[in-house]
Amino acid sequence: MKKINISKKKILKTGVIIAAAVIVLVVVLTGTINVLMEKIIHSSKEVIVPDITGTTLNEALDILAQRNLSLVKVAQQYNTQIPAGSIISQTPSPGLSIREGSAIDTVISSGGKVVFVPDIEGKSTRQAELMLRQSGLVIGEQSRTYSDSVKSGFVVSQNPPPGEVADKNSYINIVVSRGPAEQKKIQKMPNLLGIDIKSAGEVIREVGLKIKVVEYEINPELNEGIVIGQEPKQGEVISKNTSVNLKVSRNERTEKEVRDEIIYYEVTQSGRKKEVEIKINDKLGTRTVFKEEREGGTKINIPVKVMGDAQAEIFIDGVLTDTKEITATKKLLEKEDKEE
Repeated sequence: MKKINISKKKILKTGVIIAAAVIVLVVVLTGTINVLMEKIIHSSKEVIVPDITGTTLNEALDILAQRNLSLVKVAQQYNTQIPAGSIISQTPSPGLSIREGSAIDTVISSGGKVVFVPDIEGKSTRQAELMLRQSGLVIGEQSRTYSDSVKSGFVVSQNPPPGEVADKNSYINIVVSRGPAEQKKIQKMPNLLGIDIKSAGEVIREVGLKIKVVEYEINPELNEGIVIGQEPKQGEVISKNTSVNLKVSRNERTEKEVRDEIIYYEVTQSGRKKEVEIKINDKLGTRTVFKEEREGGTKINIPVKVMGDAQAEIFIDGVLTDTKEITATKKLLEKEDKEE
């Protein structure tokens, strides 16, 4: 058999030729692809960028698909104004022209930094503070109330209530128990509605209070002198400094009715005598019913006849110092105060 002799030089030359051919082919193909891509890009029509801010991710994808555009999420941020999963911002901005097939860069909302409010009702104020702190919340206003069911120093109620969503570092207001009112010997306002003013005065004195204001309201369906309103209301906590205001029924009087009334007045304490003058203003006119000098501390009881609505004016040494409305109901009330 004849032996074929191929020199290394020939093999090397052939390899070089093949490599050169491959390089040329790659360059030609790359150029052709670039030309084709450039033609495709330049042949794509332009579209207006839609506004997708505030929309959900799915809504944004649908809107962009209608314009042959795509979406790229480049970042995610907390935002209390925009719900989680919605678009906060976009690039390019709405209204600009871009070619079909382009991508819109977006920043997606993660929602606000919110937490669930823990249940701190029935917990001590110390426990409540720790639980809120662990949840990223803070105790806000603390008011107090009496409670028969919650121990003193423990939380009766909270606002916002348990389970609500709240922003981190927001305040949770609480109401703290003072314990049962009975254990503190706390007095509560009795019910005075429906009883006559004389009985109401007795009840009020029994709890150590005094009537400050009495208003009258004409009510033909009730007897005169019946309590129809009170402040404080029944059950409210009272103290020795609490003032009682009452609203009392009154029958309508005719202008020509003359009735007997009594004016009670006590001269203020002083080291000298004072001239006391009492004038009456009513349907009969204005007249002086009493004018004498009296020592301080003197109690004056003046019977008078009045017609219709009447008013007594008290002058001390010529100076008007007090004015009293004169009604049968008022007379009875002042008489009870005097007798006390």
